[in-house]
Amino acid sequence: MGYIYFNHKKFDKTLSDYRFFIDRYEYNMARIDNEINSLGSDWSGKDYNMFLKIWRDFKGRSSYYEKMMNNMKNYSGFLVFASNTYTKAQNRAIERAKKLPR
Repeated sequence: MGYIYFNHKKFDKTLSDYRFFIDRYEYNMARIDNEINSLGSDWSGKDYNMFLKIWRDFKGRSSYYEKMMNNMKNYSGFLVFASNTYTKAQNRAIERAKKLPR
C-alpha cells in the first residue's frame, strides 16, 4: 500500500516566497512610478511626455505588466488551494488509516 506524505511546510514556504516576490515587485513598480512622476518637475517637453506615455502604456490597463501581475496572483491563489487540498487529503488518509483493524 502506498504512503502519502505532503510536506506542507515546504509548500507554504514556497508560497510565502512567491507572495513576497509579488509584493516586492509591486513596491518597486510604485517606486519607479513615483520617480518618473517626480522627474516631471525637472524634465519637461516632448521627451518627457513621450517617456511618460510609454511608461503608462507599459503599466496601464491590459498591459503585459498587468497581465503578468494577474497571472502571478492567480498562481498564488492556486498554490493556496493546492496546499489546502493536499493537507486535507493527507489528514483524511491518516485518519482513515487509524480506523483500520489491526
